[in-house]
Amino acid sequence: MPRTPARSFLVVLLVLCLLLTGSVVFFVPHGSSGALDSVRSTLGFEGPPDPDLTHTPRSERPEIPAVADLPVTPAPAQTAANTDPCAPSAGEESANQGRAVYVIAESIQLRAGPGLDCPIVSSLPFGQELALAGKPVTRDGIIWRSVVVDGQLGYVASSAVRTLNAQATRTAAIPILMYHGIYEEGSRFIVTPEQLEDQMAWLRDNGYTSITPTNLYDAIYHDLPLPDKPVMITVDDGNRSDLLFAEIVTSYGFRPVFFWPNYTELTQEEMRYLDSLGEVCGHTVSHASLAQLSWEGQYAELAPNKAWIEEQLGHPIRCFGYPFGAYNGMTTDVVTHVGYDIAFDAWGATSIVGIVDPIHISRKEIEGTFDLETFAAIMTHGYS
Repeated sequence: MPRTPARSFLVVLLVLCLLLTGSVVFFVPHGSSGALDSVRSTLGFEGPPDPDLTHTPRSERPEIPAVADLPVTPAPAQTAANTDPCAPSAGEESANQGRAVYVIAESIQLRAGPGLDCPIVSSLPFGQELALAGKPVTRDGIIWRSVVVDGQLGYVASSAVRTLNAQATRTAAIPILMYHGIYEEGSRFIVTPEQLEDQMAWLRDNGYTSITPTNLYDAIYHDLPLPDKPVMITVDDGNRSDLLFAEIVTSYGFRPVFFWPNYTELTQEEMRYLDSLGEVCGHTVSHASLAQLSWEGQYAELAPNKAWIEEQLGHPIRCFGYPFGAYNGMTTDVVTHVGYDIAFDAWGATSIVGIVDPIHISRKEIEGTFDLETFAAIMTHGYS
């Protein structure tokens, strides 16, 4: 068939497109497969074979499954977040997991969770060892630590526990106060209830925490952590006023320490009650001046007194107080021979844990003639 002007024009147009763009664009009218062959022949283009557009019967096509037939993978179950802050949980693991801490408050409450609204599990005494269980949690304006004690998980206020720090313990200064009687008419050996109230209020308001002879022993020999401002509050001689003394001292959150001779005016029931509030120590059978006695004479004063108090209380005692602060060169041997671990004088300077003699720990007598300013000066500046 002779080439028509229209067909020649189409060929020229295609050649120009090739030269200008580097690609070939084909404008082929519908059904003009002959024209397409002519262009291929003219340009020498060998492309892919034309697709097979013949009809494929439905029966030969691959079957596409319906949506309902597709396997359904169930979504992972959603666990509801536990929003109860008091639910038992150790929280996130801490780098200090399992590290020992010790209670440095008079007594603290172990709670089921980190909050003042969480149930109280138990009360923990001063010096109780705990194991850290997780990271700190802040709630109710308090930093809480999850701890384990005797297999029980709970939470305590972070400020009430402390890790071992031997240097801090050994440099701690401990004022040890010595009282005798609490009566309305004051004198050197008698402090009035009003005076004692004022003094205990001053100690509380100035951040002091009471300790016992056993706490001090554990600090000396085992580096038990101590609070920032420790104080020991003791009373001698087993007077009836020990009951009033204990009532006032404990009302301010402190633990009293009692030194009793065999002639105490207290009943066994009262002795056991007072013992439960703090700690009881020996004070000889008859309040004898040990400096005037032989080894055997001192033993006769110390051993029966210790045995009698232990019988009354139903458990061993480990501390002793020298009547009048008097002793001689044999006394230390007698004190240790009868089984005391720690003993207290009636005079001397403020005790420093790291250098104190455990068998001669000083105390400061608080006289009924002291006003509150004098008492505050003793506590603030020490004594000698």
